[in-house]
Amino acid sequence: MDQILRYWRAIRSAVRASCSKGLVGTFEFWVVVTLIAIAAGGVFFLTLYNDEVAQNGEFGQHGVITLGQVVNESTCSNGTRFGHEYCYDILFTTANGEQVVFGARGLTSYRAGLGVLPKTMFVQYLPYRPTSARLAGDSGEGGLLLALGLAMTGFALFCLFGLIRAQVAWYSMQELLEHLESLIDKRCFDEAVDFAMGNSNLEDRDTLLATLILRLFELKEVHHAQQILAREDIPDLEKAFQAQGMEIR
Repeated sequence: MDQILRYWRAIRSAVRASCSKGLVGTFEFWVVVTLIAIAAGGVFFLTLYNDEVAQNGEFGQHGVITLGQVVNESTCSNGTRFGHEYCYDILFTTANGEQVVFGARGLTSYRAGLGVLPKTMFVQYLPYRPTSARLAGDSGEGGLLLALGLAMTGFALFCLFGLIRAQVAWYSMQELLEHLESLIDKRCFDEAVDFAMGNSNLEDRDTLLATLILRLFELKEVHHAQQILAREDIPDLEKAFQAQGMEIR
């Protein structure tokens, strides 16, 4: 419960800070919008995959196979490195004598003519909805749709979770720094050291100690700063100072 409350406070603080700066103008806002758009695209592909699976099941259970023939052919696209893509109009007759024309696409290789549909081929249709037809054996592109959907949705959720964790860590540190600053303002330097040393997160502890020592030097409290640095239980703060662009001499 405490962790959930921390996340909620961090997200609420981030929203308030963004609103105070002008929400639409913040970098975080556009990152979130982009990730949501990617996630929406992933959900869209997963929805198409679900429809594809349902359609394959429907054809597998109720589909009727019959013979069809090409009645029209046109170029859908050309000039690709793999060859010309053609659109075909295919005519077939249902068991009830109804004639139906549906469209199919095929790729023609420049060299071998691969993918060219013959004049007659087997097609599959649904007897109660004959306009839903396809070439026999065609199962659509379910694998590609599933891969795209999972990849886009997973990437967006992973990035959103990472962004939330980063916001939580940043605002948690701001709360720690505010408390440390209040102790410094009260000149409770020993309590400030104990507060920093009591942090279980080693990176946060080093950051708080480095901030405390820098603030003491800024306040001309050199004696107190040197006392802290001289303590045996104080860790090596060289990396913490370097992270803030300073060095211990």
